[in-house]
Amino acid sequence: MQATEQLVELRRQLETARAHLSVDAVHEVRVVGRRLHVFLLLCRQPVLVDDLRWLVGALGPVRDLDVALGLMPGQQGAFHDWLTTRREAATAGALAVVRHRRVDALVRALAVLPALTARQATPAFRRLEERLARAWRVGRRERTVEALHDVRKAVRRARYALEWLGRDAEGLRETQGVLGEVCDLSLLQRLLAEAGAPAAVDHVDRALNALTAAVFSSPRLRRSPGKARAREGWSPATSDRV
Repeated sequence: MQATEQLVELRRQLETARAHLSVDAVHEVRVVGRRLHVFLLLCRQPVLVDDLRWLVGALGPVRDLDVALGLMPGQQGAFHDWLTTRREAATAGALAVVRHRRVDALVRALAVLPALTARQATPAFRRLEERLARAWRVGRRERTVEALHDVRKAVRRARYALEWLGRDAEGLRETQGVLGEVCDLSLLQRLLAEAGAPAAVDHVDRALNALTAAVFSSPRLRRSPGKARAREGWSPATSDRV
């Protein structure tokens, strides 16, 4: 497997983002950056991980505001105006990052990454699998939004790893979507608090706690989405042709 296809996509999305930091451009740069991050984990090339984290992280505040605005389509009011103003302010810093020469150097460095076989990727995949199982155990014990967020990140990495290996990751994709809904609500709660809307925060908090408990108690997610679920789409005996 090679990073060529995703690298082409990163270049394309960066070009779009540099011209106009749209909702889609912000999201897609972050998605491709995270996919490439997992590729680096699989091929045990940590050198560029910090650069990818910097790029993805710099777009995070803008993405958070886009998600919050997307949760209230067609709505107007003080909170909507607050989000829009914050988005405009955050855009300048994000644009400076995507246009930075450090990004160009990162893209050039990613272009010379070696190809990776499934056999070579196996040890790193197992570590991602263990992290997911561990995050799930902690989440079931603590049942907090913070723990659920950690599970979501671990699910996302395991899913991307399976997709790099050309395996079925549909189960993890669905799980990531369910967890994402809870994390989006948590984000909304945080932004409402920053905007100074305590009554709305209390309302969201009650809904968030109920939803978090429901997710960890769901029959669909009762067993760990870690080893067993990841292995539905992966076999260590996979040919090195991948």
